[in-house]
Amino acid sequence: MSYLLLHNLEDYTYKNILESYKKDGYIILYKEDNNTLIKKSNLNIKDEEIYIKVLFSQLNKNKMISDSKGLVIDITNAFLHAYKKNGFDKFDNIFTWTIRNTLIKKIIGENYEK
Repeated sequence: MSYLLLHNLEDYTYKNILESYKKDGYIILYKEDNNTLIKKSNLNIKDEEIYIKVLFSQLNKNKMISDSKGLVIDITNAFLHAYKKNGFDKFDNIFTWTIRNTLIKKIIGENYEK
């Protein structure tokens, strides 16, 4: 099971990376602006659409994330949590926290290396 977010990639890079992942068996779950969520999994997560909306709402809320360029972010841990749950619960903040934490760690790591 693997979920990846392709975030703010340049067109040429985006096409090459997406083509490579499609050859590996990934499918596109959702695409919005410069963000594409892809997955490689035969597991069905109950209420997956709601979790995807939460993910993209976090992307739209956070200015630091929207300013970052060219990231491939592995968000499998958050979706593993969603898989273990029996559907979406609006009082469960662990999914949202994991998404936010993963995104910010990735961005801080990228900026620290430069």
